[in-house]
Amino acid sequence: MQSFVNYSYRLTALLCKLRGIPLIMQNDASIMSDGRYSRTRLIAMAFLYPWMNNLADYWLSCGDHNEVHLRHYGVSDDKIVRGCHPIDGDRFQQTIAAFPEEIQAIRKELCWDENTILYGFMGKYIDRKNPFEFIDAIAKAHQRDPRVRGVMFGGGDLDPAINERIAELNGAVINYGFVNQSKIPLYFAALDTFVVTSWIDPHPLVVSEAMTSGTPPILSDRCGNWGYNDTVRHRYNGLVYPCGKPDALAKAMLEMTDTEVRKLYSQRSQEVFSEQDLYCEVDAFLEVAKRIKAKNDKVPAQPFIQKQPV
Repeated sequence: MQSFVNYSYRLTALLCKLRGIPLIMQNDASIMSDGRYSRTRLIAMAFLYPWMNNLADYWLSCGDHNEVHLRHYGVSDDKIVRGCHPIDGDRFQQTIAAFPEEIQAIRKELCWDENTILYGFMGKYIDRKNPFEFIDAIAKAHQRDPRVRGVMFGGGDLDPAINERIAELNGAVINYGFVNQSKIPLYFAALDTFVVTSWIDPHPLVVSEAMTSGTPPILSDRCGNWGYNDTVRHRYNGLVYPCGKPDALAKAMLEMTDTEVRKLYSQRSQEVFSEQDLYCEVDAFLEVAKRIKAKNDKVPAQPFIQKQPV
């Protein structure tokens, strides 16, 4: 179960408690994502969350920041088992392997020439995703290195403003729009670097999708999936920059113009993802099942007492 937001979730938790059924929960919350809430709500959360969180027998954490959030709101380490937020990496890799010519055709469509270095943004065009920071950083990086080009995939409320902004940049950034879901692995594979600039994004799965496609990431530090043991590990398989500072993002983009750096981070990204795929989540469930069984085995069975006839 993910939360107590919906009535059905609350009913599920109640029935589990009444019937003695172990309750396993998982979400992607982080302390950083809590920053959007009002002071009143945060005070209420400080009182309610420890009680609500401990209704669960076990929590499957999805990353370093998620574990910090769980501990902050009263969940003890013995209730936390590291899992992940998995994607179907096999589908991505199979699609990429099956259509190499189409990937090259996509690159030809998106690039100026064979020297172009493509940086991608994929998601909703809304304030929380901070798309203008991507555009501004590309513009700055392109001034330093004309090979740099940005491609935006998606759409949303900010579409008109984005089109107006990129019209000033002489093609340094293009707004490609939506991509068919089945083709997304090919577009990830066509990129040189994938960028997430969000102000608030607890655990964006697009990062995992890029990594399994072999595309190294640059990630805003306001996203929740970076850390020593998380999806993005700074200067190991990608770069993390301070959100709200386009100059810092442009510097990270210029660092990624080095072919050898991208190659190293690409290889390591695929290695890291292999530790956080569907099988990681299955293993976490199996570990919880083992703990529940061990706990139940320690509970002595109640002796059967046959009533004597009066």
